[in-house]
Amino acid sequence: TTQANTATTQATASANSATAAAASASTATTQASTATTQATAATTAKTAAETAKTAAEAALDSLDDKYLGAMSSAPSTDNDGDALTTGSIYWNSSNNKLNLVFAFNYGSYNEIHNGIKNFIKDKNNDIDIDYITNKFREYLYIPQMPDPDLLIRTAGEQRLSNFLLYQISYTELMFFDTLWPEFGEEDLNKAVVEFSKRKRTYGKA
Repeated sequence: TTQANTATTQATASANSATAAAASASTATTQASTATTQATAATTAKTAAETAKTAAEAALDSLDDKYLGAMSSAPSTDNDGDALTTGSIYWNSSNNKLNLVFAFNYGSYNEIHNGIKNFIKDKNNDIDIDYITNKFREYLYIPQMPDPDLLIRTAGEQRLSNFLLYQISYTELMFFDTLWPEFGEEDLNKAVVEFSKRKRTYGKA
């Protein structure tokens, strides 16, 4: 009887060991599967990053079309300039719905003065008033940029501060007390709702 009990105990122990081994094998299989999934995700992310980088590099040639400002005379601050350039290339590389433009080291007076200088240089001092009226926009930083429909000024400031003076003749203006870093989706939605209520006449009675 004792030997039978011992044999039964040993058999039970062996069965438990086999069950534990099977559980360990199952866990190992799950871990291997998880590792494979993570590796696949990492590869996918790497591929996506490389694709984004390629698109960004392709967009580099048209970078000037996305900037407002005198980039060539902007002060250098370590890697800040590189970060701005890289970020703007990335965000513009796949953008085909909105006009996303970065204003950096920008002043409207400088833009207009620079446009006049380039215009005179291009026309060899042969000034044609009608030509100026019809073509001057072509000498601004981004001639193809549509005039803004809405200008939002934050931080309770109610002035234009030398910003897009030529382009905002018929732009709707809105002023928020919210500071720019805290200006979020709710504020933007309020602006859009208010904008939808405005009756735009573009200078007509």
